[in-house]
Amino acid sequence: ISGVLILPLSSLSVDQARCSIMPYSKVFQAKVWPIIVDALEDSIMPVFGGRLYNKVATSLNTFPYGVYQSQDGGGKNDDHIGQNGWIGLVTIRSVDLTYLGAWNKALEVATALQTINNVDYNISVDISNPIEFPIERLTVGSVYTAGLIISMGIYPKGI
Repeated sequence: ISGVLILPLSSLSVDQARCSIMPYSKVFQAKVWPIIVDALEDSIMPVFGGRLYNKVATSLNTFPYGVYQSQDGGGKNDDHIGQNGWIGLVTIRSVDLTYLGAWNKALEVATALQTINNVDYNISVDISNPIEFPIERLTVGSVYTAGLIISMGIYPKGI
């Protein structure tokens, strides 16, 4: 189509993701975290060989692993005249037995986040900040954590 710029979903800004004509839903905000969980698990779980956890790791014996959680208490409503939307911050932590191992996985996560795609929703993902965590001493030795704070926007796609 001449004169039309088509961007991959991973390149969408929040303003671009808002372009939607799907009917307004009063229950949209309740759908947000299941959408986030699916998007993150589909895109970054392979980086950790399936060891990606929501909020708390269930095993501290196999490394590396990833943990994600809300950074801002669950995000906030970003509805606009007749259209649903959500924006929020999510922290993704990469945990490994070496400092560089943790940061290398964080870089892989940053790359994998660019592949987020959803049939029903435009999802924007921007890496806001890297974040370091204190070294933890566990029975397996020192454990290093590298984190990324990401800004996400979720908006229903048009009909």
